[in-house]
This record gives sequence, structure tokens and C-alpha cells, in this order.
Amino acid sequence: SDVETGQQVSSLNSQFKVTSLAIQPSDPNVFLCGGFSAEVKAWDLRSSKVVRSYQAGIQQTLDILFLAGGKEFVTSSDAVSRDSAERTLIAWDFQTTAKVSNQIFHERYTCPSLALHPTEDAFVAQTNGNYIALFSAQRPFRMNKKKRYEGHKVEGY
Repeated sequence: SDVETGQQVSSLNSQFKVTSLAIQPSDPNVFLCGGFSAEVKAWDLRSSKVVRSYQAGIQQTLDILFLAGGKEFVTSSDAVSRDSAERTLIAWDFQTTAKVSNQIFHERYTCPSLALHPTEDAFVAQTNGNYIALFSAQRPFRMNKKKRYEGHKVEGY
């Protein structure tokens, strides 16, 4: 819906419950949505159709974050087991739908929220381990193990 006029702009039908959405920075007519599904979909508002599909092999996408320029994005998921967290954060190439990396975060916590750092070439991930982890926004997307933000509680997400 248009927020100024209240008129419906487009109607899209997803096969799953959508829990996260991110608008493509270089083309505001395209957005990504994820939710209770093993895939993330890129929709084009002009055609009301899915233009790309990203197969993650997970149960739920918690958040989606476009990195600078919109050529790559990161998804967070609930895919954590006792022994592995390899798919908790996944970096994707927007054009080719290829996974760039799924070895970004190695701790056994989910990350329900992602955000770009306001001044550095980095992004942050709120973990359910009661801390915010800082990552490089450039390949190879490494976690900064010397800097993290803690002292708050995360409950109920």
C-alpha cells in the first residue's frame, strides 16, 4: 500500500508465512522475503512475480540484510544444532543466487537481527547469546573476535 494515499500498489501471493523483508538498494522495485520456508525469494513489484529464488536448506529465515551496493546480502536462520552452526548466517550473491559463504558464524546461537554498521564497512548480528557480534561486510565476512557488544539480555524472539 502507498503510505501517502492508502491505495494498494501490488498484491503478491507467497506460499509461506513471511517474517523478513529487505528492499534491494539499487532497485526499489525488487525486494527479498524470507520466512517459514527453505528458500528466500526475490520479487519484482512491476510484474508481481518471483524473479529469483535462493535455496538455503533451512527451516526459517529470521532476517535479511543487503550489504553495501546490493550485490550481496546476508540471511540469518534458525539452523543451529548441537554440533554445528554452519548455516546460521549465509552470504549470497544477489545476481547468481549462489551462496558466497555459509561459514561466517561458528557459535551455536541464532541471530534474529542484522544491521549495517553506520560508519564502518561492517555489519552486526544480535545473537541469542546476549551479545552483538561484529562482522566484516567484505569477503570473507569474518567475525571480529576482539570486539563485541554485550551487557544486555535477549529474550523471547
